[in-house]
Amino acid sequence: MPSNWSTICIIVTRMFHTLPPHLRILPAITADARELEAFERKAFRDYYASHRFSQCQFNYYLKRTFTIAYVARTDIGVLGYVLGIQQSRSRQHVCRLLSIAVDPSYEHRGLGTRLLRLFLRASRRRKCRSVSLEVARVNAGAVHLFAQHGFEAVRRLPRYYSNAVDGLRMRMSLRSR
Repeated sequence: MPSNWSTICIIVTRMFHTLPPHLRILPAITADARELEAFERKAFRDYYASHRFSQCQFNYYLKRTFTIAYVARTDIGVLGYVLGIQQSRSRQHVCRLLSIAVDPSYEHRGLGTRLLRLFLRASRRRKCRSVSLEVARVNAGAVHLFAQHGFEAVRRLPRYYSNAVDGLRMRMSLRSR
């Protein structure tokens, strides 16, 4: 093997594990609702299909001041998004991550991490003390992503996504981070 083989492998790996240079991540707006719904159909299949957001639901959330939402896109379309809310009334100090998705062809390139960090940063700016979410136990990639960022499983949710797929409720404190 050539002496620079490991360097070549690293360069090739980075070439295939990078995001497009023209990627933009911006706050989502109501004009994004139709495209986000189409993206949902592509990103969420199988057990999650019955939990997908409709255009009407995206419109509802994107019009509300309590919503935190970002969309990652290129000139060819949406590559990912994150959507959550700041709870209302007595629970204003809690944010809830409703959905995060990345185009399957761009998974494991850091886009999910970037979207999650933007959501957490916005939650802190809103003075939230914690963030909660639900995730399918079988979605090992998402469970790992959340755990890497400080989320802990606090409850098992039997048959949350379907008769065969349990969920996990996860929570993280924003106070100490």
